[in-house]
Amino acid sequence: MDISPAPPYEIQPALSGPVSQPGTPLAGLTVPLVGRLHEQTVLRAQFKRMLDGHPGLVLIGGEGGSGKTALVESFGAEVVAGGAALAWGRCYDLAASPLFGPWTEIFARLAVHQDHDSPAVSQQLTASMVAASAAHTALFKQVRDTLFVAAARRPLVLLLDDLHWADAASLDLLRFLARSLGSSRLLIVGTYRVEDLDQQQSLYALLPILWHESRAVRLELHTLSANDLHALIRARYALGGCDEARLLAYVQERSRGNPLFATELLRALETEGMLCQAESGWTLSSLTSTALSPALRHIIARRVARLGTGATEILAIAAVIGQQVSLPLWRAATNATEDALAELTERALAARILEEAANGRDVRFAHPLFHQTLYESLSLPSRQRWHRRIAEHLLTTPDPDPGPVADHFSLAGDRRAVVWLIRAGDLAQQRYAYLAAQARYTAALAHLARDQADPTERGWLLVRLAWVTQFTDPAVAHTALHEAVQIGAADPLLLIAARFDRGVLRCFNQQFRAGLADLAAALTLLEERAELEQDWRIIEQWRGTGGIHHASPYNIFALGLAVAGRYDEATAISERMLSESSPLAPAPEDDATDLIWSQAVVAAGRGDAMTARRTYHRAREEYAGRANSTPVALLALEELQWVALPYAADQPALLRQLADVGEAALASANAVFDRVPPRCAWLPLLLLTGAWAEARQLAAPVAAGGTPFAEVARIALGTIARAQGDVAAAWSIVEVSLPAEAASLPGDVPFHYALAMMRLGAQLALDAKNLVQARDWLAAHDRWLAWSGAVLGQVEGRLAWAAYHRAAGNRSLAVSEAEQALAQAKRPRQPLALLATHRLLGILATEAGQPGAALPHFAAAGALADACGAPYERALTLLAEAEARFALKQLALARSLVATARASGRLLAAALPGAAALDDRLAPPSPVRLTAREVEVLRLVTEGATNATVASRLGLSRRTVDHHLRAIYGKLGVTSRTAAAHCAITQGLL
Repeated sequence: MDISPAPPYEIQPALSGPVSQPGTPLAGLTVPLVGRLHEQTVLRAQFKRMLDGHPGLVLIGGEGGSGKTALVESFGAEVVAGGAALAWGRCYDLAASPLFGPWTEIFARLAVHQDHDSPAVSQQLTASMVAASAAHTALFKQVRDTLFVAAARRPLVLLLDDLHWADAASLDLLRFLARSLGSSRLLIVGTYRVEDLDQQQSLYALLPILWHESRAVRLELHTLSANDLHALIRARYALGGCDEARLLAYVQERSRGNPLFATELLRALETEGMLCQAESGWTLSSLTSTALSPALRHIIARRVARLGTGATEILAIAAVIGQQVSLPLWRAATNATEDALAELTERALAARILEEAANGRDVRFAHPLFHQTLYESLSLPSRQRWHRRIAEHLLTTPDPDPGPVADHFSLAGDRRAVVWLIRAGDLAQQRYAYLAAQARYTAALAHLARDQADPTERGWLLVRLAWVTQFTDPAVAHTALHEAVQIGAADPLLLIAARFDRGVLRCFNQQFRAGLADLAAALTLLEERAELEQDWRIIEQWRGTGGIHHASPYNIFALGLAVAGRYDEATAISERMLSESSPLAPAPEDDATDLIWSQAVVAAGRGDAMTARRTYHRAREEYAGRANSTPVALLALEELQWVALPYAADQPALLRQLADVGEAALASANAVFDRVPPRCAWLPLLLLTGAWAEARQLAAPVAAGGTPFAEVARIALGTIARAQGDVAAAWSIVEVSLPAEAASLPGDVPFHYALAMMRLGAQLALDAKNLVQARDWLAAHDRWLAWSGAVLGQVEGRLAWAAYHRAAGNRSLAVSEAEQALAQAKRPRQPLALLATHRLLGILATEAGQPGAALPHFAAAGALADACGAPYERALTLLAEAEARFALKQLALARSLVATARASGRLLAAALPGAAALDDRLAPPSPVRLTAREVEVLRLVTEGATNATVASRLGLSRRTVDHHLRAIYGKLGVTSRTAAAHCAITQGLL
């Protein structure tokens, strides 16, 4: 070691760059040191203190792979770069660790690097250590003195790695040095593994003594956080946002923040080609469970082997049980005695291979990689044998959980897995865990395919699968039901179930004509059978829904009819179902919630707001009582859209309450509507209150889906697009919702959403002055209303016709339609319809030359806009009133109204049709335009200067000044200097 004088001792931070961990098998993979800022800061501070004459001892603990060696090696590089001397001493597994092992390494390095003319003190000490005992105090003093001499010539840092393997003599020497460092420029840094601190080991007893006697600084390395792992990944891989997020989630889940495990996982992904570097950068393919690298497998195997003979096999059986291990099941599977298993568990807990589970009864593997390594240590036949044995033991327990039984039989390749997978799927379905149920049924279908089972058994399982995927994956449900219908040719009940469920699926995906046809066909087949009620209960059992609730299929049919606008047919079914003499009358224990829902839809459509609110609330309460959030979300949305907004838009507290209920239900139903943000429950309210930016952001991805929320999203997007002048976008929304446009037939799509799109189409046509197209849309709107007998939508239809007649120049018809709309909007009271009607009547009065008669209508409309919290409606009303004020020659007030409307329009990015033309008419006369030189001349004239003075001061000739004055007189319309000065002052020309 070179201990000659060196430059000033300042650490040059090197920890921000890539540092490879010594001894790791990640050849070629540069590993940055991340997540160790605090530890780096402490080490640097201790080094500075040592340079100031305050020596010290730093002890760094952490689990295997936590980066202890990487940290001290990086610190050592900084020390050397700062001009200090550095010597390493490593400890090895106790079986191979000699007496004074780390210290002999240190002095061997000192001997190599000493000056050639110095005495070979280091070599002598090394020889003495080999022959000496730890009790030799003289030897310890000689070591101390030698280190002090070296440190006096040049500050010295000693790094002692893996002290958990150090021999007792080495630890005694460390204790001696730590308490007798004096004022030397010597810093000792040691590392150890916390899981290898056994109470019988010397280091376990020594650590508290060192902390007390020498006030050693103690650092415990924590696992890396998500941000740390993110930094580690970003330092090497240039991935896109989605791929980077997937890789981070994978590494975080499997490494649990252990740096070594994380880097080994990355290496395995590279080795297996899942993480590849191409010319364009890094790419990440589908992430599946990768094989562990041999190095990591070896590290984990050695860690387990230290628990003693036979530990690996018993822990492997625990791994077969799962990541979380039931102690009674483990004991039963292994036939181990309670004491033997307890002893092994305590050792595994101390070694941090196992940890206590959150429930306080089980244990779990501390890392998924421990579980994977131990599980894969068994051969496939052994794993299957243990899975079968564990499953059979579970069957002997009272009321076994079908999930674990199914899993173990599946992994054992046992045919009994099918029965238990179906039971597990049914249980998940009953809990509305549709994604879990889908996974169970799909696995059962795979077993049936391998076993070439009876097609009918497969058909019923396909029906089960379709029932739970109708919300989560409609494409899978469609495919499953199509196959089930084909198989059902040989099984009448299967055919009824498959066609009925296909009808439900089609209705849910807004294909009401085809869906209701399927439902009607299935019910016809059912009615042809002798035991209708009994057969339906059999269908529910085979579908897997029998354990949830029993509901008549007519309830669901009635709901589909109601949503499609077929109110009379829906009402007829309800009356039949509730008739005491009807064979379809529900039993007290039966579920009639769908029937209540259909009654709510009919009441809303027929304008019976009180009944609609009462029945919607009852239906929501029924579903909430069964913890089924999906229909609760839909019911809250429908009540907000078709009851609260039409009939109570001026009750903001009620609107917010319904939106809150819908949002909470959507948050709980995310397994069903996983692509619908819970905030989408607020879409109708966001549209009303002018939160258009948020509404667009929420609606855009949802509008393309197949859920009922897609229709709400399209209404929002289409309405906003028209208001903001994006005509093409608004038309595209109409065309997606009604592909046949005005020729669409009633009953094809959800009734009230279709009416809203028809009105939007008519408005867009009127904006374009295409009266023929507008008339087609309004005629279709009338046709649909007459077909269903609906009340909701009639006022809006009359208003649209009034707007049409106004555009066509037929004022009398426009007024007649608007007055009828006003009367209808009062009974039942519809605030938003009243608002629009009053505004239109005011506009018609202004255009008829009666602006004074228009003002009460605008006042009523403005008050309603304020009560409803509708800024866009308020802006349109202000513009309309400004026209009336202009006609009344109240120009200042008219300008103020336009300015206020424009301010709202800017916030909404709304186009505000007619505002520009009104601005032009309200603009004051243009000011006199003088040139810059004419302004200078006029200013001096106003101050009383003569033409000669003006010429002198501006450097002009008298003739040029005369020319400018003649021009000024002409522009101002005056003939004298005095009159010109007066105009300059009164008109603010200077």
